[in-house]
Amino acid sequence: MKQVQGIQASEGIAIGKVKIYQGAQPVVEPQRVQDVRKELALYEFACREATLELERVYRQAMGEVGKQAAEIFEAQLILLQDASFDRYIREKIIGEQVSASYAVYSAGEHFGAILGAMPDETARARRMDMKDVAGRVVRMLEQRSQEETEQECYVIVSREMTPGAVMTLGKDKVLAYITQNGSYQSHAAILARSMEIPAVTGVDVSTLEDGMEVAVDGEQGVVYLQPDEATCKELLDRVEEQKRLEKARKALIGAQTVTLSGHKVGLYANIGSREEVQAVIDNGGEGIGLLRTEFLFLGRSQMPEEEEQYRTYRYIAEQMQGKKVVLRTLDIGGDKPASYLPMEQEENPALGYRGIRICLQHRELFLTQLRAVLRAAAYGQVAVMFPMITSVDEVRKAKECLKEAREQLQAAGVSYGQVQMGIMIETPAAVMLAEELAKEVDFFSIGTNDLTQYTLAADRQNPAVRQVYDTRHPAIMKMIEHVVAAAHKAGITVSICGELGGDVTVTEQFVHMGMDIFSVSPVKLLEIRERIRSIS
Repeated sequence: MKQVQGIQASEGIAIGKVKIYQGAQPVVEPQRVQDVRKELALYEFACREATLELERVYRQAMGEVGKQAAEIFEAQLILLQDASFDRYIREKIIGEQVSASYAVYSAGEHFGAILGAMPDETARARRMDMKDVAGRVVRMLEQRSQEETEQECYVIVSREMTPGAVMTLGKDKVLAYITQNGSYQSHAAILARSMEIPAVTGVDVSTLEDGMEVAVDGEQGVVYLQPDEATCKELLDRVEEQKRLEKARKALIGAQTVTLSGHKVGLYANIGSREEVQAVIDNGGEGIGLLRTEFLFLGRSQMPEEEEQYRTYRYIAEQMQGKKVVLRTLDIGGDKPASYLPMEQEENPALGYRGIRICLQHRELFLTQLRAVLRAAAYGQVAVMFPMITSVDEVRKAKECLKEAREQLQAAGVSYGQVQMGIMIETPAAVMLAEELAKEVDFFSIGTNDLTQYTLAADRQNPAVRQVYDTRHPAIMKMIEHVVAAAHKAGITVSICGELGGDVTVTEQFVHMGMDIFSVSPVKLLEIRERIRSIS
């Protein structure tokens, strides 16, 4: 047995046979052409087809792995529509009289090399996105299909994996991934984690062969070649222990989320698609504390109509059978652009044109969504909350829009329900104004992810400042405590919906602060319930 130390990319353990994945990234040789116009037309057609396919993959990812992972393919759509990428290809076809396939392949290699040479790990992760996009267009031009795995389950081994390949291979026939190139922050790794597939990167894959028995320990970043019986037993024992814990927690489905002293705490879930509702129900969620509505607006060429939004919100409300559903209004902009809204590229999108700022400026878009929310409220307990609040004036303007939407429905004779109204506390400004803001709304929801990056001046997407980005920083904890006190002083409820809410190491501290509701990923519901029930 040989043990190879790699880099952890996705937790989990798997034992099985290797399948060398050759990949579907085509290598194209230069080919001179006579009819340049024909090649340009072929390129334009392939781009349209690749766009449609990426939009389909985006929707598939939203349903299967959630919003965060799906954003990878949204970003690829932006790359595909990038003016520099398009210009490079056209100039290549016209100037060098080469085939469209070679021009696109060359563009992928050119821009991929630029991204790969950047010192920032997040930028380097985009290299595979660039190759993925170019490869997709080439496949459209040459009518190639993505390679499929065989029927048997394998440990997939490759020099590198693209997000598109991971999504196409799926999770039913893949035991684990071993790659030579990549990182924890790579988009392929993010997808593997979302699919709960173990993955290790940084391994010399030339030592692996088809059919070789391997054991992958994604938790430690280790690969065992031809593992012996004792090693397999140890790894399988760890798997069984994890299953035992999960089974024990399943007994808590339907149990109250209450401390040993009898204090009741709300336990809700965060979701980003209608498909995730079932996971909330299966894991005993008491409601939905954050429904990210962006999944209806992104990855498409035009804004969703009121009727489509209403049907989706109504479906979710009905599925929750009277349990509370909090819909966050559209939070796009900067890093999450929509092609049908005029938005310029920003140097620092996190601090730019996004969230409530866009909604208040694009009033009809906002009113359309609010009418859909109000109509859905006739079929369940629906609440609405506004993101990226920095002032009392913004809240009052949002309330005016909600009132106008209600009046429009009333004038049209359309039935609607009453909704509670809340705001996200995710900026230092909102924290400092918490007492004033609490007088304007029915509830607060603390978004710790953005609150942390704004407070500590540390971009949460930048690995270079990963040590600075500390959600448990004393300043963040003091801010949360201040917000809870301000909410309770005004007689309103407060929830925590950022990643910190799912961190069991601080659950007790939040309970003692007086946090009313925890809103976490569906897979964290039972673990948080178990922890709360152990607090005295």
